[in-house]
Amino acid sequence: MSDVVVVTSRDEIARVLSAALADRAEAHCETRGGRTVPLEIRGLSGMSLVFSLKRDVDGTTPLLASVFQEDMAADVEVEVVISLVDGQYAIRERVSDVSLTTFTLSAGQSILKLQRRSDFRVSVRTEGYVVALQIDDTTIVEKRRELTILDLSAGGMRVLWPTSTLGMTPRVKQSFDAELKLSPPAVRGTAEEKTASVVIECVRDHGPENLDRPQDGHAVSFRFHDLGQEEARTLLFVCLSVHRARYALR
Repeated sequence: MSDVVVVTSRDEIARVLSAALADRAEAHCETRGGRTVPLEIRGLSGMSLVFSLKRDVDGTTPLLASVFQEDMAADVEVEVVISLVDGQYAIRERVSDVSLTTFTLSAGQSILKLQRRSDFRVSVRTEGYVVALQIDDTTIVEKRRELTILDLSAGGMRVLWPTSTLGMTPRVKQSFDAELKLSPPAVRGTAEEKTASVVIECVRDHGPENLDRPQDGHAVSFRFHDLGQEEARTLLFVCLSVHRARYALR
């Protein structure tokens, strides 16, 4: 089950939008090429927010085309994540208006609330995502191995550890350098594939993932250690992408 709640109350939506403007909330979205883009909230009109790219150090607002090229236009679907004190919210709508420097999203129908700011977790076991681990532990013969991710969040992940080939599961607090491949099979190996270099630390061995087929391996939980902001945002958008593919917004 995903840790996402669809908010449809107009009063609650209005509260979130007003708070986002008043607090100058951090916001960001993602280009079609997978680049995370920081945004500024420039205004509120009814139930719509007006966004621009984050201003340069000299106060200049960059042109949307400098980042989005032809990806930003009226009726193009965009997903913007807004960070408030009480958590993160996502607006997933079509652009209603666009200028050289700003675009407008309406949130009058619904917004998504991410239940736990750092632990928003989705199941990806049936989506074909993998994690490629660069293992530097001399007790494990294979130095590189692709493991299936069972679920994923910005705080950590649970993977299927094949004991038949890798032997004993890692001990608690054992760390590895890892490279995450964060795209489904359809785009694997293409420019759209997302990757993130991270350090993972073993948290728990949950035992066999399938009691009827223990030879398939154990479910093992890892947490991300000192995850960078860019990597955290990449993981968040992957989680949102999985949620979007599996659940209708309305």
